Amino acid sequence: EVRRFRLEEGEEIGQPLHDEIEQAVIKRAKLKVMDLLKRSDKTEQELRTKLRTASFPEKAVEEAISYVRGYKYLDDERYASNYIRMKKQTKSKNAIVYDLISKGIEKEIIDQYMEEEFDSDDEEEAIKKLIYKKTSNPSELDLEKKQKLVASICRKGFSYEKVKRIISNI
Repeated sequence: EVRRFRLEEGEEIGQPLHDEIEQAVIKRAKLKVMDLLKRSDKTEQELRTKLRTASFPEKAVEEAISYVRGYKYLDDERYASNYIRMKKQTKSKNAIVYDLISKGIEKEIIDQYMEEEFDSDDEEEAIKKLIYKKTSNPSELDLEKKQKLVASICRKGFSYEKVKRIISNI
């Protein structure tokens, strides 16, 4: 914008030029948001953080967020639903909730979609996948290796009792 409007340091600018620069910055913020969303779905908080990191003024951030929300490109509920559906096969319920909260999704939205999308069978399937990913035959593991396997799966947010029960059933 500095080159485009031929601005010099310390130069006074009038209100019409200020408004024109402001509109150019807002347009650039909208393009940045669209570019970010083109690569992958994001939450509102993630987009706000990216725009602020890129030094966009607050007014440009708000305008850009409103713009993509108006076209339904930004929807935290849809994001939460898709995230849960995709991650329930590899992550524990606790890990998914933690991830969504850290991405700025409200707890009520998370609870609603966890109830709709996630059941205990999903968690058991995820644990079984992790077990077979780590070892082809868990029944042949000695005590020390079983303990290491259980610990590694529990570090991913799964409950100890559930992991232990599934390994013993296998």
